[in-house]
Amino acid sequence: MGGLRYEMERNHTTVDKSFLRNGDPHYAFPALGLIPARFNEMAAYSAISPKVGLSYQMTPEIMTYANVARGYRPGGINPFTTDVNTMVFDPEFSWNYEVGLKTTLWNKRLRANLTGFYIDYEGQQLFTLIDLNTFNFGRDNIGRSISYGLELETEWLILSGLTATANLGYLETEITDFKVIGFAGEVNNRGNRQGYSPQWNGNLGLNYQKKLGQISLGITVDYQYQTAMFFDPENNLEQEAYGLLNSRLTIGYKGVTLGLWAQNLTNEVYFSYGYGISGGGLFASYGLPRTLGSTLTLKF
Repeated sequence: MGGLRYEMERNHTTVDKSFLRNGDPHYAFPALGLIPARFNEMAAYSAISPKVGLSYQMTPEIMTYANVARGYRPGGINPFTTDVNTMVFDPEFSWNYEVGLKTTLWNKRLRANLTGFYIDYEGQQLFTLIDLNTFNFGRDNIGRSISYGLELETEWLILSGLTATANLGYLETEITDFKVIGFAGEVNNRGNRQGYSPQWNGNLGLNYQKKLGQISLGITVDYQYQTAMFFDPENNLEQEAYGLLNSRLTIGYKGVTLGLWAQNLTNEVYFSYGYGISGGGLFASYGLPRTLGSTLTLKF
């Protein structure tokens, strides 16, 4: 199996900053001497992304495979910059290597998949302070970083209509080249972990489906867990390990389905998003607290 993809993108961004005070259109915001009030920028990107894969069916129940692919994320234009010379950030490239094993065992009552991967990033994009000398912040490129790990996915058919899932992931990451000018001078992030990369993560789930004539019932309960992770390349802003318990009840009749769901049942307090500005501050947003809701779906 093989493939080849060619992608082109053209980005044209116009920014015009203006401020009003008490309805006065002639008010000049003082910081516009530092932040460009207007700019017009254009950038174009293109990339070739090949992919090669091999698979081998060892037995009717066991298959092995290996894939190599080049990943690509186009660059862009940073509207928050204070330096017109760094408005454009570069594309992100990666080489992705993957080997795996897919199995169906015990008379198709157990499905188990094991995957090992290695990713080599060049110019990985992230939001951070770029240079304190110009107070330039926004999206920038890491020189190089790597990640590798294992993923295990399993699904058991326990009884008719009742299935259980158990998934486990192990991840190692390292920034191998990335320096910025922080408030205390040059900040070298080499050897740090990538952001949003817990070393361990997994989930357990139960799903029960039942048909009662034309009425269908479904109950799902799952628990998601992850160990501690950092949000910033300096590894200062850390989210401790946490887990979320979720559930869902569905009732369907012909083309109508009503779903009642609950997320974060234990009301866990955690950060879902964050970033640091190279020693100049840490910013984070809380994840959703206990949330209840319903969804009505109609199919014609």
